[in-house]
Amino acid sequence: KYLGYIRRVLKRFRLDGLDIEQVTIRMIVIYTADVKKGSTIPYINVGGIKIPIVEGFLSEIDSVTIKENIRKKIESKELLTDVEIMQLAILPLTYSGKCNQTKAVTDVANIIDEMNDNQKYEAYVELLGFNDKVIDEELAAQIRSKITMTKVGKIIADEIDQKIKETTEQVTEQVTKQMTEEAVRNLIETCKDFTNSLSDAVEQLMKRYDFTKEQAEEIANKLVVFELKQKPKSTP
Repeated sequence: KYLGYIRRVLKRFRLDGLDIEQVTIRMIVIYTADVKKGSTIPYINVGGIKIPIVEGFLSEIDSVTIKENIRKKIESKELLTDVEIMQLAILPLTYSGKCNQTKAVTDVANIIDEMNDNQKYEAYVELLGFNDKVIDEELAAQIRSKITMTKVGKIIADEIDQKIKETTEQVTEQVTKQMTEEAVRNLIETCKDFTNSLSDAVEQLMKRYDFTKEQAEEIANKLVVFELKQKPKSTP
């Protein structure tokens, strides 16, 4: 697995036009508190290739001190540094056992609730990203819900909603403009019982086909134009 990571990085460098012979890569592996120092092998040996590994053990982190320092800063209304936000996010992994780690995720999420609004989004996202393998879907859903309630989360959600709305309107407009006379004829056949008046046509189109008022009016006007085209011209 680790060799695969290194190969993909080297491939990316090559595609970017870099001289891979001038590149130095360090393989860093960070172990959760379930893995203790001395129980691992700090290199990959596949016979002809031996690659050293830089190891990090979260079991050696003083989680109690880190949590208390961060709590004090939050209570003092101070902003956390990027390092402190990352420390908070990986804090659950400094505990041994999935049960303790899951409980710690909930504790950290509650701490983030008290953070400055401008930093909540980043902290929740990092918490979810670092701990995705130790939390169940229910807890993950709760954290995702918290993300959408942050200022940044709301802005992103609004942008997504606006983009969906714009895309839907564009598609609807294209489909409406591309309506052929055959499609109009089919609509007339389907809706012939309410084509006596434009307002009836608009109302029924909205009711039967879930069109917006603007869409229904455009289609109804097409129906009228089509009907006029089909009427025989009067001769003097």
